[in-house]
Amino acid sequence: MKNATITAVLFLLAIHQGSANFQCPSATFVELGKDVRIDCLISDVNDIYWLRGTEEDHYPIVKIEMGLKTISKVAQDHFDITDTGALVIRDALNDLTGSYVMLHYRTDLVREVDTVTLNVTTLVDSIIIQGPSGGVYPMGSNITLTCTFQKGYVVGWKEYENKDIFVADTKVTADTKYDNFCVSLSDRVSNLQIIGAELEDAGKYSCNTESYAHVEIEAPPSFRIIFNDTNDGGTDSTDSHGVIDITCIARNARPAVMIRFETDGSEWINPSETWTVSNGVTFDTYATLKYNFRKNQTDVFLTCQTFGQKTVPPIEKIIHLFTPTCSLEMSNTEATCICISNPPVYKYMISIDGKLEVGKSLNVENFDGSNISCIGVNYIGVGISMFRVVESINAQPSLRIMFNFTDDEGNNSTESHGVIDITCIARNARPAVMIRFETDGREWINPSETRTVSNGVTFDTSATLKYSFVKNQTDVFFTCQTFGQGTVPPMEKTLHLFTPTCDLHVNTIEASCNCTSNPPVYKYILSIDGKMEVGKTLNVENLVGSTIICTGVNYIGVGTSKAIIVESNTGSSYLVYVICSVVVILGAVIVVFRRRKKSNLCYRNYCDLVITTVLHIPSE
Repeated sequence: MKNATITAVLFLLAIHQGSANFQCPSATFVELGKDVRIDCLISDVNDIYWLRGTEEDHYPIVKIEMGLKTISKVAQDHFDITDTGALVIRDALNDLTGSYVMLHYRTDLVREVDTVTLNVTTLVDSIIIQGPSGGVYPMGSNITLTCTFQKGYVVGWKEYENKDIFVADTKVTADTKYDNFCVSLSDRVSNLQIIGAELEDAGKYSCNTESYAHVEIEAPPSFRIIFNDTNDGGTDSTDSHGVIDITCIARNARPAVMIRFETDGSEWINPSETWTVSNGVTFDTYATLKYNFRKNQTDVFLTCQTFGQKTVPPIEKIIHLFTPTCSLEMSNTEATCICISNPPVYKYMISIDGKLEVGKSLNVENFDGSNISCIGVNYIGVGISMFRVVESINAQPSLRIMFNFTDDEGNNSTESHGVIDITCIARNARPAVMIRFETDGREWINPSETRTVSNGVTFDTSATLKYSFVKNQTDVFFTCQTFGQGTVPPMEKTLHLFTPTCDLHVNTIEASCNCTSNPPVYKYILSIDGKMEVGKTLNVENLVGSTIICTGVNYIGVGTSKAIIVESNTGSSYLVYVICSVVVILGAVIVVFRRRKKSNLCYRNYCDLVITTVLHIPSE
């Protein structure tokens, strides 16, 4: 006996505990004198031991060890073990109430342990006053089954085939199917509640062994409507256009639904064909209506509806079928047919002056003035757009204005100054543009010369105006403008030409002439007391008292500045002469001393040098 105790203790200490891989009920109930099985749903059956009491009771009542089942002598009358490791209790007695410990040692030596409480109670059908009643419930709803019993007794709930779920309000099964089940107890009332019922919760439930409440769960279908074009030409009536199949599909319904149709608010129509497919628990139902379109019919609203379920309201789907509604869109080079329809357009055509071209778009660069329309065809009819006239495809040109000088002296009038060419160039226009001129806001003038060059799709146009300036004219504004395109507004460029405006700037050394003009000045002239000197600048140191005028010449005229008299710089000259005289005397002394003759010491530049280097006075 001592050796057996040591062996048991060593065996329990030699293993280590791991994560659970089983599901034992926390408690179970058995009616007095009946059998019960406590199953922990062990997935990896190896060595299993069931102990009565606590884990410290080291002697199992039943076990599977190394594949062999063993039942202890004290347990042979009431206990057994299945091949899957479930504890079986037969002919339950009151003194078997208590705790039972399951020990399992997996093949990887991980230890699993759990405790189950067994309650032996008196459960007799005669204590039930009123059993539960079933019904039909929508999926996702909460269901309550009620059982009324005599005070002082315990009531249990089971599913059909004696599968125990609850005793009192304690769940006695480890099956996860019942995770959304619970029991609430009050005085002589037991309520079995199913929360968020699923399809698998449908079944028969009872709180006794005589009557069961049947619970049926209804599932709404997913619903869609489709159409299919057929080759059926319809009836022989001249008004018949053809037949289209409208099919409604209700998937995963429980029970199977029925389907009916309605057209444009008329009475319900039975489908031409119906079939149902079972998915095991749910059903798919298909219903098809063959609808005959009339030739002048442009649209129809078709409705299909499910019906036949008790708790799920009817579901409807509507489809709108209509012939094409078409419009024609024009771009710079292309006409495009746009149609809206259901079913979609399967053929596009474009009519040009009555000639049909198959396709959705057409290049219309060479169809100026043509009548064009768009046609769309679907399986229930034809749609035609409004007619449009193809207009010239307009492309906006780039525009620039420039001038060029000529040798033309103009007419023989003494008022004529000369001729200048004003040229406007419009590039990449479609169609080719025309160009006209305007001077100083007067009426439009046609150009003296115009020429157009084709680039294939676009055109370049250049236009020249020969403009004669009069001698007393000082400026002119030229405007050239494009015109002749249907959708592109006229474009304008303006050029301002004017004779020089000149200013004369004079200091003690230099006179400078500055002029602004368009075109630019090509010749500057400075007049000194009427004598002309060509150039932009002039030294005026020796021109004190002289009158100077600045003149600028461009190709359209002459500009003259105001006359300026060159004034002497008296103060500074006097100082220079005094200093120069002193320098001359010093120079004479130096000459005598060195016996050198410096006869030209007082000329101006040498004097400046001496003043600068000897006396440190800046020269003028």
